Amino acid sequence: MSQALADLRPDLSIIQKWVKPNSQVLDLGCGKGELLSFLKAEKNVRGYGLEINPEKITHCIKNGINVIEQNLDTGLSNFKDNSIETVIMA
Repeated sequence: MSQALADLRPDLSIIQKWVKPNSQVLDLGCGKGELLSFLKAEKNVRGYGLEINPEKITHCIKNGINVIEQNLDTGLSNFKDNSIETVIMA
């Protein structure tokens, strides 16, 4: 993990240990997509972020992060059962 990212978000070094390489990840409330971006680079994951803030969604899109505009209060019915290996809310 890059030292700058670890300094910014020390929890990411713990989270990344739980994620299997090449797995499917869903990041709930993904913000600007920092975690997904890191996991794509370090663990070759595929996945999506869910976010409600339009500015953060735009940031994700500009940085190549798959993001869905969705309020978590509406549930996750748009994802098939067992289609995601790791769900993160950090």
